[in-house]
Amino acid sequence: MALGETTTANLLNSLQRFYSRDLLMRMIPTLVFADYALKSPLPAKSGSKTMRLFRFDVPTAAGVVQIDGTTNPEGVPITKDKYRQLNLEYVDVDLSQYVQVIAISDVADVTSLFDLVGQANIQNAEDAALHCDTLTQLELAVTANPASPGNVDYTKKNYVYAGAAASYADVYKLGAKDPALVVSSGDILDAATALKVNKAPKIGGGYVMAAPPQITHDIMKGAPGDTVWVNAVSYSAVQQLFNGEVGKLYGVRVVEHNNAYQSAATAPGADPKANFNATGIVFSAFVFGRQAYGIPNISQLGSPYAPSVFVVSGASKSDPANQIRAMVSWKAFWAAKILQPRWIAHIFSQSSSSA
Repeated sequence: MALGETTTANLLNSLQRFYSRDLLMRMIPTLVFADYALKSPLPAKSGSKTMRLFRFDVPTAAGVVQIDGTTNPEGVPITKDKYRQLNLEYVDVDLSQYVQVIAISDVADVTSLFDLVGQANIQNAEDAALHCDTLTQLELAVTANPASPGNVDYTKKNYVYAGAAASYADVYKLGAKDPALVVSSGDILDAATALKVNKAPKIGGGYVMAAPPQITHDIMKGAPGDTVWVNAVSYSAVQQLFNGEVGKLYGVRVVEHNNAYQSAATAPGADPKANFNATGIVFSAFVFGRQAYGIPNISQLGSPYAPSVFVVSGASKSDPANQIRAMVSWKAFWAAKILQPRWIAHIFSQSSSSA
């Protein structure tokens, strides 16, 4: 028999770690691209897996005829060779289906501390939104015509290179960090001017710049000496803020997201997914007007931003012992497409942020 004081050291074999059911917060991204896209419906039973969107051609005075006393005298009908024609442009969008399934075994469901089906629902919804936001980001990043451009000339986008650089290579600078190659108010003014020249319609009275925190860091860091910058808190009482909006300058409302497109020695090109580089020093920010790009609105097959989540349970021929207690999944029939490349300004820059 042991003598002396009893402490936890004597009872060590009877102690166990307590598992809290309070889940910690996770790193959930701020996603903004769907907020500014044209959302076009694809009705059920339409007989198509693609969409074609149309627009009539731009205004022109070339068909205006002056009535005079010689060539086009008063009271004489204008000849048909002088009629103004209506012409249609179009953009083709090819949709694809995306699916994700989470399978939960019977043993995991019974023994888990947590509601696994409930968490699978949440996880599916978050993954769906991130996946389709990334598809939109990749579409905006295209800089060369892909194999199936869908009647869109991606090279017609407006390109702005920070720090008065002349090309993507000058921004990359062989991988060397350069504090002069960060976004300035002048770069944003150049982007806005290009959109104005191309007659881009505005969103909420201005254009929108979608940028990651590394870029908004540089904009706000330069703000004390730049009187054109206005923090969002200064005007939020009189104007509804966009999701992630941090401020504005030159009529461009800057919204922050943290699903950044980064690249390194190779520009995004026709396949930005292949040229994405999570540690690349070149960042892409996008300034755009209304209907610059679009996404489908298909309630029947599920929207990735409000996905239909399906829970399947019970024994079946493929699982006669019901060992898979539940399968939780989502699906979406979806695509993102640039509709008017002239209404997008693509800004390439480095960042002075160490993050």
